[in-house]
Amino acid sequence: MWETIRKNMTVKQIVVWSALLIFGVSLFIMGVFNITYIIAGNATDLNEYVMEGKKPKKLDVVELDVKYVLGEYAEENKTLMGIKFKPKYHFIVVLDDGSLISLSVNDETYIRKLNNLSTYTLNMLYGYTVEEPNPVRITGVVTGMSSKCKKLYQDSLEYIGIDKDSKFVYTLEVDTTKTRGMMAAAFSIGVILIVVGILYYRSCQNEKKFKKEQFATVGTSSLDPLSAMIQNRENATVQEESTDTYSNNSSNYSTYNGSSIDSDENDNLTEVKETATGTSKFTLKKD
Repeated sequence: MWETIRKNMTVKQIVVWSALLIFGVSLFIMGVFNITYIIAGNATDLNEYVMEGKKPKKLDVVELDVKYVLGEYAEENKTLMGIKFKPKYHFIVVLDDGSLISLSVNDETYIRKLNNLSTYTLNMLYGYTVEEPNPVRITGVVTGMSSKCKKLYQDSLEYIGIDKDSKFVYTLEVDTTKTRGMMAAAFSIGVILIVVGILYYRSCQNEKKFKKEQFATVGTSSLDPLSAMIQNRENATVQEESTDTYSNNSSNYSTYNGSSIDSDENDNLTEVKETATGTSKFTLKKD
């Protein structure tokens, strides 16, 4: 398979083709895993899931009622190719079984409500209030954490006295910025990129085949000096025969290929060629 690809494509074409397929397949796989959510909007209730003793996994689409928040631990600002994206805020959330997970949001309404829940949670921990907070309904995709975000997350847990290596601490994140519409768009783009990758490969294959055929047709005459000379001679003969020749009454001048040449000079040129080459056939033709 790899040998076939190398024969049909250049290194540059292989790089472009690989990028199209890798990116396309990644988006396609993510969409396949969440196809139920994309089509029907179904998501797993994370609180019920963990209460059954199960653990969240990457790419799971989940929904949960957030009741307790231990605070915001990071703000993420991202710029790509000069485009500045909305800041993403990371919170430490307590699930119904007492386990902890990271939550990232960029919606201002969510940010405000989560900050309020953080204040309620701290007041409850210190015994300042027993009022139950109004939960915030969240839907998102379970993802991994970048190394920098993970370190800030674990440092924050240690700061508030929680063992970062506890089995109740998940080094995963519920990313609410990956919405249903965004996932549907990503899935569609993945399919398009795969199709483009296939068409690009076929285009490169046909281009390679065309070049081989073209080389087989003209390559020999281009590389063989004798063949080229014969071809040039035949072309010159055809051109000479198709050129009209005129002479005036004085017979002092003859026209060759549209230009005037003195007849005596013409004889001298012919004589030189015959003397120099003996049997040369490349002499100027006179009417």
